Amino acid sequence: LMSRPLTEQEIKDSGAVALATAKDILGVVVHPDNPLKSLTQEQGIKILSDPAAKERAGAKTWGELGVKGEFAKQPINLYGRSSGTGAWGYLVQRFLGEGAKSRTGKDCNGYAQICESVAKDPAGVGYLSLALSPPKAGKVLPLVLNNGEVIPPPKYGTEVDPRYPLVRQLYVVLKVKEGEKLSPMARDLSEQLRKH
Repeated sequence: LMSRPLTEQEIKDSGAVALATAKDILGVVVHPDNPLKSLTQEQGIKILSDPAAKERAGAKTWGELGVKGEFAKQPINLYGRSSGTGAWGYLVQRFLGEGAKSRTGKDCNGYAQICESVAKDPAGVGYLSLALSPPKAGKVLPLVLNNGEVIPPPKYGTEVDPRYPLVRQLYVVLKVKEGEKLSPMARDLSEQLRKH
C-alpha cells in the first residue's frame, strides 16, 4: 500500500504497477485561538516554504500571513510526519512544485500527535488525513480557491465537495516481472479494483 505515486525510476527498477484504489482528504489544522479563518493558496505556499530560501522564502511569523494583533508576532511552528511520507510529499508538490525547498517541521508519530502538538502550541500548524484524524482534530481551516470561493473541509462521514482541493490518490502496488503471471491473490485483487 502506498500513499504516493510510484516514481518513473521505481517503476523502471522494480517492475511495479500502482493501482489507484481510494482517495485521502487532507486538512490544515491550527490552534483554536489562531485568528486565521481560512487558508489561501498563497498562505499555504508561505507556510510550507523554507523561510531561509533565497527565492520565494516562506513566512517566519503569522503576521506575514495577514494575521493582525499580538498573534502577528508569533513564529510559525509546523508539525507533521517525516518528510518522506506521502501526505507531506503531496502537500509540497501541490503548493510548491517539484524539488522546491520546504520548511523543516517538527516530526510527529501520527496525525493524533500532530493534533495534540498544535493544540498545545498557539503558533502551531499541521496537516492531517481527515479520515484518520482524532474526533476533535482542532481548528481545520476552510480552503480558498483561486476564484475566492471558500470551501470548508468535509466532515467525517459526509460527501466530499468535488471542489475541495486537497484530495490525493492512495495506491495498491503490485510487483510484476515481465512474462510472469500474477499470483492468484494479486490477479483477484487487480480484477476487483478494475470493477470499481
